[in-house]
Amino acid sequence: MAEIAPVGALALTTQFTIDVVAGLLSVDNLSMSLLTREIRDTPGVTLAAYDIGPYLFYAGQFALVVQLAVMRRIKVWTPFLVLCDLIMPNIDKDLIPLGAILLLVSFASISHRATSAASRPAPSATEPIPTPA
Repeated sequence: MAEIAPVGALALTTQFTIDVVAGLLSVDNLSMSLLTREIRDTPGVTLAAYDIGPYLFYAGQFALVVQLAVMRRIKVWTPFLVLCDLIMPNIDKDLIPLGAILLLVSFASISHRATSAASRPAPSATEPIPTPA
């Protein structure tokens, strides 16, 4: 499931590029809307770049965080924060900043966990591996 995230990221990049280029090529909102509609009328573009494609990134992101939690590499509450971030914009667009804060907290905990794991020295081949008592 996490393998679909790059496809979703590509869809988000495509959507962003279409919107920015349409904005740059247009002189007003009406011409921008007409240009965007013309691009979206191309077969497959709406489905891939707007309707389904971007959600693959979010589904892959959530799947990866759940996988890390199941492997006990991150805290069990981290997937819940990521899920809340993904749901917030669907409830109300005004909740996007709150969702971003939740995502920041969840990724900060992941980053902290990765940093602390990387700072621990790996046992060398000459040192005996300690066994639990």
